Amino acid sequence: MSKKKYVLLVISLIFIFIIVGGLSSIHYVLTYHKNSWFENYSEDGNYSVIGKEVGSRLLPMGYFDIGISVYDYKNHQELAYFETKFPNQSYGLTENQYNVEYTDKYIKISLIDEYEGAFATYYIYFEDYD
Repeated sequence: MSKKKYVLLVISLIFIFIIVGGLSSIHYVLTYHKNSWFENYSEDGNYSVIGKEVGSRLLPMGYFDIGISVYDYKNHQELAYFETKFPNQSYGLTENQYNVEYTDKYIKISLIDEYEGAFATYYIYFEDYD
């Protein structure tokens, strides 16, 4: 390969990486969002669990990227935050697709697939944060 062709190939590859990287960055900035799915508070108001759809999806159905936050208002701290993928065949997340249970020892967060039933269950134990 001649030096001229080699330089042209390198310049072309650099140009492609700049364009693709730039467009990817623009897409991320313009479409990344956190849509609220649910906010659930304990009866005493000391704890809350908040679920949000994270990012944007190419198709309206399929897997959602969701983020779950657990807050302790009594001690002014976030106990936990995690992200996971959640299957969904409809056009949005509904209140029928989660359940939050507060006990003296833990918070139980259940994610429910509308067709398959229970999808995942997470426990946040208070003793882990004392």
